[in-house]
Amino acid sequence: MKQKRRLVCMVLALVLLGTGCGPRALNRPQGGKLEEITEIAALGEITGHRAAKGSFYFTAMNQEGYGYYALDLTSKEITLLFDQIDNYLSFIPIDAGKAIYVDEEDQLFYLEGEAHVKLDDDISGLNSPNVILSPDGTRVLYTKGIGAGASLYYIALPDGAPKRVIGALEEEAFNTFHFTTQWSNLGKYFTYYHQQVFDADANLVASFLGTSSKWSPTDEYIAFIKIPPEKDSNTITIGDWHTFVGRELMIYELESGRETIIFNDAEGFIDPIESIQWSPSGKKLAISHGKIVAQERYLEKINYDKILVYHLKTQKKESIEPMAYNFYNFLQEETLYGNNLGVKEALEVVSLQTKARTKFDTPVILNNRDMYRITDGEKAYLVDGQRLLEIDGKGENRQLMALPWELYSLYYDHETQTFIMINRDKGLYIIQKASL
Repeated sequence: MKQKRRLVCMVLALVLLGTGCGPRALNRPQGGKLEEITEIAALGEITGHRAAKGSFYFTAMNQEGYGYYALDLTSKEITLLFDQIDNYLSFIPIDAGKAIYVDEEDQLFYLEGEAHVKLDDDISGLNSPNVILSPDGTRVLYTKGIGAGASLYYIALPDGAPKRVIGALEEEAFNTFHFTTQWSNLGKYFTYYHQQVFDADANLVASFLGTSSKWSPTDEYIAFIKIPPEKDSNTITIGDWHTFVGRELMIYELESGRETIIFNDAEGFIDPIESIQWSPSGKKLAISHGKIVAQERYLEKINYDKILVYHLKTQKKESIEPMAYNFYNFLQEETLYGNNLGVKEALEVVSLQTKARTKFDTPVILNNRDMYRITDGEKAYLVDGQRLLEIDGKGENRQLMALPWELYSLYYDHETQTFIMINRDKGLYIIQKASL
């Protein structure tokens, strides 16, 4: 890939300048003690990555470039895991001391400790390398070559041999690789171009015809918008993505191979922004609905009006309306939320049981994985202005604390039940949920 773009794909850890991190407690009148991690001041351009297993992972600028760090949420010690990651075209952390990366010579490497093991070369992609790591960090999908010569490859870490899965990729599949090729949530399977299903060892096990698809949380089902029989009259372009308007939302069951029509609609379905969503348990499936407005087969907008919900166990279908939002998701198993991305508008929460609605006037996007909400069991958490709120399974909410500043991003570690917050001044703070 000759078009070089440096991407900071986060991951890091090693004691920062040989120092530990002493927290400073800030007493707040409304809820608990915020602990400021003061040593973060030695770093610049802090960006959160994820919270997991008692640590918070983030990237930051140091004297050598960008590093990938871990904050131990118990000891408060910061560790530099990987340094100068901005020297790579792509860098994907796996766990402490392990990562994969693509260097400036388009070579794919596996990194463990000090050992850099070359896995393959000629790695390609449209604007960045097409590399996708499985959820358990043991398998990698990637493309080699460009144009008609591009192929999909698979390799098992740490010492597997490259395996060509598909040769002569369709141009659209190559250009939209990160969207149209997906590992399942548990890593048992992956889909290629919303049309073929492979097991974790890259063996073809099933096929379906989708314009867009989404795995259920349990890997049992794939929900997809079916490619219409009349392709030519249903083509549509969304940005740089050429796809189709489908009339049917389907479920493909992996065990039986059975396809079931869930919703059939004359207006049609497309998926510009996560239109298909599963509930946390995988017992409910939803899709957003609206009138598609196109000019010369280029999408101009969608006038959203409702969300269609399907209950897998009872086969019940319901329409939640009005829901005129370009983005939505399940807040919890029995609640949905909707918001219009790109504009400063309220976020609305709707109970599927009671149909009660609650609006939050100044919702904050917490991070690019969780978007507006973080969940822990039956509880969900969101930020409205400078208020951290807890919402129960019935949609009832209570304020946990008033934040003393404007929030930039928020993460949550389930193991220690700790909230990690970065404010607009890029200060780093933590607080345990039990103290609120």
